[in-house]
Amino acid sequence: MVSDLLNKVIENSKYEGEFEFTEILNYTKTAGTSGIAVYENVRGNYILIFVKGEVNGAILIDEKGMLFGDKVLYLLEKSGHYNLYSTSDEISEAIAARCRIYEKSHLYSLLSRELPSIRTGNKKIMGKLTILIKSGDQYLQGMRVIIKRGKQVITADFTTTDGSVSFKLLNGNYDCIVQNREKQSEIFKIDFAGRDSEVEIYLNGGK
Repeated sequence: MVSDLLNKVIENSKYEGEFEFTEILNYTKTAGTSGIAVYENVRGNYILIFVKGEVNGAILIDEKGMLFGDKVLYLLEKSGHYNLYSTSDEISEAIAARCRIYEKSHLYSLLSRELPSIRTGNKKIMGKLTILIKSGDQYLQGMRVIIKRGKQVITADFTTTDGSVSFKLLNGNYDCIVQNREKQSEIFKIDFAGRDSEVEIYLNGGK
């Protein structure tokens, strides 16, 4: 019954993309995403249920049957790539109620507890950074844009029809990774002042 419910929900959900394990925890927490993340391998299907950015449920489906809740966390594949499907808060909460987890400490131990503190003097400045992705004169839709500081993924999203994507960030220096549908990537350095601003990025060295 649970498996059929998950399949039905996924079919009617928005596909957000493929993420590494720590990346999806960062992404959903930053964006406050509710949804279902699925990783499939020869051992089984590993499923995480997110409610408003927090992992509230977990399911493992393998040849032996189904496992729910905290026990799944100790078997999670942290080296896999998870496909994320966003849902409403209500749908995710209803599924999480059937497979709720409570011991989350080791799950989030891989992440920093909060956004890195990036300072100008003694001030942290939050602002909106809008990035426009172009190739020649064409704005590119559906490009995955990942914002990193050091080894930590801060946030990620996809460009819209006008080639833009926006993030709320603290001031500081970031790596901006632009990835196309073929998973080819280019890395750009961004020095963000912490106030609302816009930057254009040209792929393949073009302008």
